[in-house]
Amino acid sequence: MTYTTQTIYRVVISNEGRYSIWPEYKEIPWGWQAEGTVGDRQVCLEHIAKVWTDMRPLSLQTAMGDGSAATGPSGATSPAPSSTSAV
Repeated sequence: MTYTTQTIYRVVISNEGRYSIWPEYKEIPWGWQAEGTVGDRQVCLEHIAKVWTDMRPLSLQTAMGDGSAATGPSGATSPAPSSTSAV
């Protein structure tokens, strides 16, 4: 009889909006939180490929002020940069 075990993973997201997969049986490291997707490795990686469209860290997206900052781990979007013009 052959036993095979398949590791179950969860998708995790960092405070900087970066995605990764983490084995379900391990404690999630500080600075990361569960995103909600759980499954085998392929399912998790396919999900990340769909949702992580901007590889820049959230702080860089915000600093660049291009208005395309992705939603952060809490689901909140970065505020749009304010613009001022000299008259």
